[in-house]
Amino acid sequence: MISNVETKVMSAYANAIHKMLVGTDRLEPGLAFSAGHRRTMQDTVTIAEVVQTTRHDMLRLGFEWSEDEFQMTELALFIWQDRGTLTVPSCHLYLPAGSDRAWLVTSETSPRMFGLEAKGVVRFDTVPEDLEAGKGRAVSRLQSLLPCRTLS
Repeated sequence: MISNVETKVMSAYANAIHKMLVGTDRLEPGLAFSAGHRRTMQDTVTIAEVVQTTRHDMLRLGFEWSEDEFQMTELALFIWQDRGTLTVPSCHLYLPAGSDRAWLVTSETSPRMFGLEAKGVVRFDTVPEDLEAGKGRAVSRLQSLLPCRTLS
């Protein structure tokens, strides 16, 4: 069962990340956000089935307790495809210099970059050269959008 504190933290992160990635207040059919405790293998299968059934791409925020703090530990994309669902675990926020609009990048040996539009995920074949700096900018921006005391 998810506690009030956990709900408050997940909502704060989901709202901030939504603002960074989508830039609009509303989502349209084709894109969904989900938040919960760190994914299990069964969660992955269930989410993939939901994505396949609804044909809505999904960004999943995973959280867990670390000492006395409930924090986000995971961003994963689930992308609808005709014959299945592409799961992209271990995504990171990337913020281009001088922009308010963030992207998602993977941490693989051959990184990929994804943008979120109100109707779904867009994949890009190029990855920016300032990847680490952009990740740092994104973390700073995310922290600035979160309420100072998300656990209060």
